[in-house]
Amino acid sequence: MDPSWQPDPTGRHQYRWWDGLAWTDVVANHGIESRDPYPTSFGQPAPGVPGSGARRIVVSTDPDLHRAPPADPTPYRGISTAGDPTTPTRPDASGPVYATPPAPTRRHIGQILAAVVVALGLVGGALYLFVFRSLGGSEGNPTGVSTGFIAEGDGFYYQDVRLLRGEVIRFRVESPANRDLITYLLIPEDIATAYASQYVSDAGVISDITDPADVIDTYTDATQLFDEQDVREAMRGYVQLKAVDRCCKGVPDAASFVAFADGVYRIAVIEADGKEANVRLVLESLGRLLVTTSDIKDSFSSDAFYSDPTFFRDTEPYEPLG
Repeated sequence: MDPSWQPDPTGRHQYRWWDGLAWTDVVANHGIESRDPYPTSFGQPAPGVPGSGARRIVVSTDPDLHRAPPADPTPYRGISTAGDPTTPTRPDASGPVYATPPAPTRRHIGQILAAVVVALGLVGGALYLFVFRSLGGSEGNPTGVSTGFIAEGDGFYYQDVRLLRGEVIRFRVESPANRDLITYLLIPEDIATAYASQYVSDAGVISDITDPADVIDTYTDATQLFDEQDVREAMRGYVQLKAVDRCCKGVPDAASFVAFADGVYRIAVIEADGKEANVRLVLESLGRLLVTTSDIKDSFSSDAFYSDPTFFRDTEPYEPLG
């Protein structure tokens, strides 16, 4: 594969620079470059270090987060200034290599064309969502609350959440009093093996599981959770870690979760009877990492984070922590 920006295989960033031979430490998020060493033992993450202080959960509503990225998320990236100006080159230790920007007029025209393409894409996407179904298109805000809509029939709602290994969250999904939601917690297949291995290492004593294969056997292909083909395509590449359905109409689905591997996790919601429904999702983080069996056991047994009755049982809307 030629040098190019590709989805970061570690799941830490949106993109990582592939120099044609190997992954580099050059990464990009929302068009901004930075450096993050590529782990040589990726797939078997190094033990995490307990953190301190609250960490804001980043909720992504971009349905293309795991699909093909733009060819170049940062301008003029990877173009050599020496020799042939069109030849990509591997960045050296001094940092990314840039070319001289094109003439202002040409760049201005390019920006206009790009804006037109983006506008047309947004209009087309909006029409698709309006006519066919809700694909999660709500926005998460810094408080960890997001809202959306499930269309009647085969509609669904989802949010992607980037978590670190050992990070603990709880999520609560609310619906109108006359609707019954079913909530699934999904994980990409490409990090499912790392998740299973780390689960056995960190929590096997609690669960009496000693073989990662026993964890993998509990996974369900996410495409099997839905009937409609377009929905299956949207969930392709994910497996189910947890299903939450708290019995009754109007009762929130709520659960706690420890992420045993770095990655982007997906919270997907459907209406049990295929009816349309408004959805309100509350996400909260423990604010620190659990990386040992004792950490996990002590927190689950004593921390109010796991037993707040308002969060887990009440049907009234829950107001998240500040």
